[in-house]
Amino acid sequence: MRRHLPLVTLVLLLAVAASAAACKAQDSQVKPSGEPESKPASSPLEENADAVVTLEGWGTVRIGASETDVQAVLGDADSQEEFPAMDGEPAVVFYSFLDEGVQVSFVKPEMTANALFFHSGEGDHSDYSQFDAGTDKGIAWDSTSEDVVKVYGNPVNDYRSDDGGLKWRRLVYPEISFRFQDERLETIALGTD
Repeated sequence: MRRHLPLVTLVLLLAVAASAAACKAQDSQVKPSGEPESKPASSPLEENADAVVTLEGWGTVRIGASETDVQAVLGDADSQEEFPAMDGEPAVVFYSFLDEGVQVSFVKPEMTANALFFHSGEGDHSDYSQFDAGTDKGIAWDSTSEDVVKVYGNPVNDYRSDDGGLKWRRLVYPEISFRFQDERLETIALGTD
């Protein structure tokens, strides 16, 4: 029995040390109030940064999202512009998030998103910062209109203008549209026709 005493003592010491280490690790994850410590949160933009998903949106900034959900990701809008109902279309209000490169149209009075605009920060939308993602199908700000047609096929509508030296093109698909100015992708939009 005496021979086993040092072994038993060693096992007990190891058990106590392991228990103390576990308690210390647990203590570092518990606030003094007893509430679990939250992990450092990544920003909502980081959580949603992958891509604009065709027919849906960008993370929680999506068609059908509430004003509250959109602002939880993008913050308060830099500006709002309201348009009354006309020709059978509902009243809408556009929220502009300049630093994020995003504009969202909300249907009134429900205030749910019905259109999303992601801007390159160039051309007609130079007051916006460049939105930091492309589409889930690989279209990015350096893509051409030919790239878009290769990926999405022939558009439902292909609007073009060369008015006053300003050349623009808008490729419209049932699920997404792309606006180019002087052959540079300027806006990716969802919920428009």
